Amino acid sequence: MVKKKVTFALLSYNQEKYIEEAVISVLNQTYTPLEIIISDDCSSDSTFDIITAITCNYEGPHTIILNRNKKNIGLGGHFSKVFSTLSSGEYFVILGGDDVSKSDHVETAVSMLEVNPDVSMIDFNGVIINEEGKKLGTYQKLKYVIKKFSIVDFLNFKPIDSFAPGRIFKRSLITEFNPISNNCPTEDSVLVLRSLLKGGLLRYNNELVFYRKHSTNVSSKKNLAKLSNLAIIAQYFNDILKLFNDSKLNEITSDILIKRISIDYEIRKKRYNTRGSKVDKFADQATLYILKKVYNRILNKNRNFIKFFD
Repeated sequence: MVKKKVTFALLSYNQEKYIEEAVISVLNQTYTPLEIIISDDCSSDSTFDIITAITCNYEGPHTIILNRNKKNIGLGGHFSKVFSTLSSGEYFVILGGDDVSKSDHVETAVSMLEVNPDVSMIDFNGVIINEEGKKLGTYQKLKYVIKKFSIVDFLNFKPIDSFAPGRIFKRSLITEFNPISNNCPTEDSVLVLRSLLKGGLLRYNNELVFYRKHSTNVSSKKNLAKLSNLAIIAQYFNDILKLFNDSKLNEITSDILIKRISIDYEIRKKRYNTRGSKVDKFADQATLYILKKVYNRILNKNRNFIKFFD
């Protein structure tokens, strides 16, 4: 059987302290055929110089593509440039320039996706390491080995266990949607929603990456609070409307999803808003409660008309 070509993208920005270990871990992957794209979003430090020095004499089996953006375009734009214009694989794997992959990362990821062809994305687990690479523990103490999450879980407000570093996903999550906007500060939750819309997300409790925890993590609570919630929600809406315009969602399903995402906007604002009095926060809770009640009534009334098309 012919093995599918995989694109492994390592995205970096101002990670000179960690990038050498990240690059070496990607080059050491056992899976072939593997296209490795190492792309830097116009770092102001020596990140790209280190990348160039490590890869210039590479003689291994993998195809290496280097890219350095002429100006910083942000995570959403950087992601879209790499996966929409530079990549050629059927499956995609993504990693940040501060994390580290185990050598069998891609091999394991592909095998899991091959035996679960109905899902569009698989998230794994990771070992937390500090700035010096010391192991601090497991990222999440999951109580299962494998669990599938669907769009029905999202509609019903059930928790979706996701983990972005090292995830594998199908090309359809790129080709069947418009590029993620430069204004969108994350690709993480966007891919989660897309995967739920396109067959589901699988979470496999296998530690395939070392997730580095440090003060400049995009996913730290402090930095998450700086992200534009509106820009993220706007991307969700854009994705729903794309599927609707392509006749892959009917009008009722699209309408329900837009209502659900609108509540997500309120949830995100409440979760990351550190300002406001106790009275304001109580009022926010009350508003959210009412919104969910109204939404659930509409959802229950229209369940039989909700449909997702391949």
